[in-house]
Amino acid sequence: MNEAHAMKAIIFATLMLVLATGSGLAERKPLDKIHREIKLGATVIEVPNPKRHDGYDLAEKKHEVTYDAKTGLYTYRYWQTDSTYVDLLYEPFNRLDVTVACTVVYDEENDEYTYTYHLVNSKDSVQPLVVFALDIDRNLVLRTETPTTWYYFSKGEPPPGSPKWAFWGELNGPIFPGESISLTLASKLGPVIATCYSKGSGQTFIHPDHPDLEIDELGVPSTNKEGLKGQTLAPGSLGDASPKAQFEAFLDMAETWGWVNKDKKDAALLHISKDLDQTAFIALKNELNLVQGKVEGEVEAFLEHLGKNQGFSDE
Repeated sequence: MNEAHAMKAIIFATLMLVLATGSGLAERKPLDKIHREIKLGATVIEVPNPKRHDGYDLAEKKHEVTYDAKTGLYTYRYWQTDSTYVDLLYEPFNRLDVTVACTVVYDEENDEYTYTYHLVNSKDSVQPLVVFALDIDRNLVLRTETPTTWYYFSKGEPPPGSPKWAFWGELNGPIFPGESISLTLASKLGPVIATCYSKGSGQTFIHPDHPDLEIDELGVPSTNKEGLKGQTLAPGSLGDASPKAQFEAFLDMAETWGWVNKDKKDAALLHISKDLDQTAFIALKNELNLVQGKVEGEVEAFLEHLGKNQGFSDE
């Protein structure tokens, strides 16, 4: 290779690197960590004192909660008597980074939507991924392509606020840091924004002599509000808001989760400054598909569904 050709190759390689790593590219955000409050320090409680002659006097005992920043573990020191105690360990269920990508395919012949969730547990995570759940009604799901792994939260009605369709338990085995998995379901309904949850393999405060003892009885809140939480696409209803309002709200969410970058979002909004009609729909599709890397598949899937719902065509 002569010197001129070598220089051209260097310039081309540099340009490709800039395009690939430029700040304009959309960057998918991991699910948010949610962490219940654990108060550190000592708590004074009263327990029966058998050392007293009548056995009914109460003695003050201190339960101490400490946190080790190096290990990421909490220790709950539970006094059994004046001189003996048990150290109960607690590991938060959010010591991992998980990204969720949802692809949606519409089957016109059967009038069905297929949703595939691609879950990646970051190589920098501390814990395996053991839970993924969608907060949607089970009646919206026709079937799953992995029936041994997707299942309903419980036999009865789930508790208020709990996910209704869940990939629950150990995901056919933990998804270790650096690993990924894909899950699929089918529905008659098109994609809308939905809440999803995830958890790592943490450890609760469990008393060795009283494994069935409620955590709250030890002065520590339950663990159902800890793990990861975020937004993805799932079957649902678009609602009564105007198409313009729905798409603007969707784009705000899409920017939050890295499905579209800010400059591409702002460019898209210019096409619906008045309303989302047939002309604006075509312009939006062209705008959002113009530059790869700035728009994730969730944006295209939602726009297609919104356009189909409004009767817009692709031409």
